[in-house]
Amino acid sequence: MEKKIIMCLLHCLSIVMCCLCGNLVTVHAIETPKYTVIRSESDFQIRLYSESTWMSALVLPPTSFDNSTKTGFHRFQGKPPLPNQELKLQVEKWKAQCIAVRTFSGFAADDNIYKEIEALINSVNRRREDGRSSGTIQDKGSYTIAQYNGPSHNTGRLNEVWINVSGLISEGCPPSQ
Repeated sequence: MEKKIIMCLLHCLSIVMCCLCGNLVTVHAIETPKYTVIRSESDFQIRLYSESTWMSALVLPPTSFDNSTKTGFHRFQGKPPLPNQELKLQVEKWKAQCIAVRTFSGFAADDNIYKEIEALINSVNRRREDGRSSGTIQDKGSYTIAQYNGPSHNTGRLNEVWINVSGLISEGCPPSQ
């Protein structure tokens, strides 16, 4: 699973994500994409995100999360995020979707992201097994790490693990595509 997660992270993940559509909300003086909380638990939320457009920085060859983040972030730093083949910047359009989100502080790094991913998967599965949720994780090997602070920001950092969920149509989530 670890290799699959790393490959998906490096191939599909927006290492440093920047929303281009103006669909931003401020959380603790940090801009985040617009969302509606569908369900809030003590250790995670299910959020409905609006359609949005993202800029991603593909990092090749596959490397550690730490190195990918540094490489990806430096592509965005000090310049407006525009598609650029040389920098491997790509535009991604996301449809409205429901995402299970776990928030964590500190630096997102190789030594803690897998613990956060596993904790989110376990929490969602526990809620489903005890009948408190019908939500199902679409792909355990596919996730996003949202980092809202630059590398020079040392305190009060905000990070999130995102995993797509399905089966919550009655709660306002769109059907899975």
